[in-house]
Amino acid sequence: MLPSPPVRHHDSKGPFNISDLVIVTGATASFFDRLTNMVGSVHVWEPQQKVVVYDLGFSQSQLAKMMCWRNVEVRERERAWHVVGRAAKGRRTAWTTRAGIAFA
Repeated sequence: MLPSPPVRHHDSKGPFNISDLVIVTGATASFFDRLTNMVGSVHVWEPQQKVVVYDLGFSQSQLAKMMCWRNVEVRERERAWHVVGRAAKGRRTAWTTRAGIAFA
């Protein structure tokens, strides 16, 4: 296994440790083309970046395609509502209808 590349955007004096940043998003089948584009852009600009995609209604063929994407984890729809609920309770999580970013 290759060593991880250095963290380019880490500010040791900053309030957050972004060395373990995860991009979190969700989509339905009708937005699959846009999701594919976004994940492709992440792969170009940050090849080692982890992406979590919540399944809000993908087809079986779309899910099969996503299983081949590197550094992408697909989670079930039921877990998406748990994340939204955590955001609503004031956790250090930002959530919009287009994307979510969680700081651990």
